[in-house]
Amino acid sequence: MKLLIAEDESLCLESLAEIPWESIGITLADTARSGSEAFEKIKSNPPDIVLSDIEMDNGTGFDLAKKLTCFFPEIKIIFLTAYDKFEYAQKAIQYKAFGYVLKPVNRKKLLETVSEAKEKTENENAERTRHKRLLSEFSNCKYFLKDYFLSLLAGGKTDELSSLFSIRCNSPYSYQTIVATRFDENGMACDMDFRFFTDISSALDQSGFKFIPFYEQSMLTYIVYSEQLSDDGASIRNIFDAADIISNYMKFHDAGSFTVAVGSAVNDPKMISYCIRRAQEALKYHFSIGENTVIYIDDIEPGSFTAPDLESLKSELIDCIKIGSAQRAKEIIHRMFDSIHSSHISLDLAQRICLELVITISIAMAQLGENPETLFNKTEIWSVMKNYHSVSSLEGFISAITDIAVSVINTRREEKNKDIIHRVKELIDENLETDVSLEAIAGRVYVSSCYLSSLFKNKTGVSYKTYITNAKLNRAKELLADTELPIYEIATKIGYKSPRHFSHIFQSQFGILPTEYRNMCREEK
Repeated sequence: MKLLIAEDESLCLESLAEIPWESIGITLADTARSGSEAFEKIKSNPPDIVLSDIEMDNGTGFDLAKKLTCFFPEIKIIFLTAYDKFEYAQKAIQYKAFGYVLKPVNRKKLLETVSEAKEKTENENAERTRHKRLLSEFSNCKYFLKDYFLSLLAGGKTDELSSLFSIRCNSPYSYQTIVATRFDENGMACDMDFRFFTDISSALDQSGFKFIPFYEQSMLTYIVYSEQLSDDGASIRNIFDAADIISNYMKFHDAGSFTVAVGSAVNDPKMISYCIRRAQEALKYHFSIGENTVIYIDDIEPGSFTAPDLESLKSELIDCIKIGSAQRAKEIIHRMFDSIHSSHISLDLAQRICLELVITISIAMAQLGENPETLFNKTEIWSVMKNYHSVSSLEGFISAITDIAVSVINTRREEKNKDIIHRVKELIDENLETDVSLEAIAGRVYVSSCYLSSLFKNKTGVSYKTYITNAKLNRAKELLADTELPIYEIATKIGYKSPRHFSHIFQSQFGILPTEYRNMCREEK
C-alpha cells in the first residue's frame, strides 16, 4: 500500500520520510512540497494514503483535500499541523479527512493512525472487489430474475435498476413488451430452448434495439424501450420490427407452433408490469388468430383500460386493509383514482372497477373472519354505485368503505387481543405452581408462542418472562405475609424447584431475603 507525504518544511519532510513505514506494510511512494505538486504527482501515480501538512505555499492541505474528495474519493488523507485550531478540525471533517495529527509528531501515534487508514482501505478494497464479483455473477443470472426486476420497479429502486439492469427510470422512454411462447399439439405452453433466447437477444442487440430480456422455461420476455413517445407511430413500428425478428428466427429454426405477442405501450416504468401482463393476455388469442403469428393486444382489445397496473395497486390496498393501515390505504386509493382519472375511461367502467374493489374488500374481510355485510347490510351494491356520477365521488365512496373495513378489522383485532391477554393473565395466576412457560400458555389460547410474546410485550409494556417473574414474586409476598408456610413450600407453589434460587431472585427484586420480608410484615401487624 502506497503513501505520499506533502510537507513544505524540509526538516519535517526528511523526518517523516525516515519513519519505518515498511514496518506496517506501507511503501513511501513519493513526497511533495506543496498541495499543487502533490496533486500533480497523485494524478500520475495515485497512492492509497496521503499525509499532508495544512499550511503550505502554492496549495494548502485543504486545497489538496478538496480535489481528492472530487477526483480520488477513495484516497485517505491525514492532516498534519502545528496549530490546534477548532476551525482546522471543522474543515478536516468537512473534507472527510481520515485523521488529524498535531506537530511535533509522535511517531508511534502517527504509525497507528496510518495503520488504521491502511486497514480501512484494505477493507474497502475487499468490499469493492466483492461487489464487482457479485455484479459479475448477477450479470450471468439476471435474465432469470424477472420477478426481482418487477419488485424493484414497484419499490421505486431506481439506483438498483440502473446499476443491475441498466435502465434509467427518469428518462422519457416508451416501453413495450414482447413475449414469445411455444405450444404443444394440445395448445399448452411448452419448454423454450435457452439457445433461442441467447440467439434472439444477440439479433435484437445487433439490430440496435434497446431491451431488457428475461428467460423462463416456457416463455421469453423482451422489454423493448426507446426514446420515442408511446403515442408516436415510430414506437409502434419499432416494436413490430423487433417482434418480426423474433418470429422469423423461430420460423427459421423450426421452433414448431409458437406465438409472439406484443403488449400495450406505456411511458411510465412503473407500468411495465402492466405492459407485460397485457402481452401475456394476447397469448390466449393464439387459438383464434392462428399459429406462428405476431399478435398485438391493442388490435384485439381496442380501447382497453390502460391505466397503471390496478391489479398490483389493488393487491397493495387489500394488504393495507388486512394489517389495519388506514393512512397507507388512503394513499393507494388516491394513486388508483389518479390513474383512473388520467386514463379518461367512461364513468360506467370506473363504477365497475369500484364494484370489483368493494367485492374484493368484502372477501378480504371474510377471510379475516369478519362479516362483510358490515359494509352493505341488505343493500344492492351496484345500485349504490350508480348513484356516484364522478371519479372524485367514487374515490370518496371507496375511501369511506375502506375506512369502515379497517375500523372493523382493527376493532375486532383489538378486542380479540385484549381477550387473549386477559385469558393469559388468568392462566398464569391459576398455574404458577405448574407450567406457565410461553409455549404452554400460547397453546392454551391457540396462538403461536412468537405471536404471544410480541403481543404480550406490546399490550402490557413488559416481556412475558418479566411478567411471570413479577407474578411469582408478588404471589410469594402474599404467602409470606399471610401464611406460615415454610420458604421451600412457597418456592414450590410459585414454580421454583430450588428454595435457594427463589431466595436469590426475591432478594434481587426487592433487596431483602424472603425471611426478612416475612419478619417485617409480622412487625407491621
